[in-house]
Amino acid sequence: IIAPRGEFNKNALELKKIKKSIYLAFFKILGLHKKIIFHSTNEYETLDIKNLFGNKVKVFEVKNIGEKPSLIMKSRSKKINDNVFKIVFLSRIAKMKNLDFAIQSLRKINKNIIFDIWGPISDENYWLKCQNIIKNLPKNIIIDYKGVAKQKNVPSILSKYDLLFLPSLGENFGHVISESFSVGTPVLISNNTPWKNLEINGLGWDLPLTNNNVFKDAILRARDLYKKNPALWRMRVIDYAEKNFNYDE
Repeated sequence: IIAPRGEFNKNALELKKIKKSIYLAFFKILGLHKKIIFHSTNEYETLDIKNLFGNKVKVFEVKNIGEKPSLIMKSRSKKINDNVFKIVFLSRIAKMKNLDFAIQSLRKINKNIIFDIWGPISDENYWLKCQNIIKNLPKNIIIDYKGVAKQKNVPSILSKYDLLFLPSLGENFGHVISESFSVGTPVLISNNTPWKNLEINGLGWDLPLTNNNVFKDAILRARDLYKKNPALWRMRVIDYAEKNFNYDE
């Protein structure tokens, strides 16, 4: 059984493309895909696998389970500081997670923003590129690298921020997104994940990675909406998690 965990996503395959293309070519020539079962986590990943290996390949689709809403956070009614908006990036620091795009999106914002970065540095050269972008940001954008978060502390960390920002090139699920929902923190993500129609449901935004301006506008929109009634917005996000994450099933 092989669980690709999003590695057959078209954007994932573009990273180290030559090496992956050669490997997959030999994998198919040897017929190894006919001797195994693939585990996918949603219909999008199932389609990726079949596009790569053909419709006859064996695929079992078993969905991920979102985090249970935190009972502790239900009473949270923090009021936003009018002078600052707190955003968090919590993921691996690697090209696939698109941190440099997130940082670039903050350049033209003239409001006070705190942007904290949590996660292991998987690619030192990529992190250096991100640091160089950070050096050229205006003074009203404060960015701090917080290090690696322990898994047990992730819900507590996410709850302290007004928005999760993860413009990933692709996610087969995105556990940090469900963890953010579980503590009532809205999200700003790309449209390359299974999480769709977020704005309609009052959960945040899922946007195409066409340019930084649409993400910049979403951050300003989030700041204005959140400032009006943070407790109401957080409860709406938690309610969504309770109603849509089917734990019994």
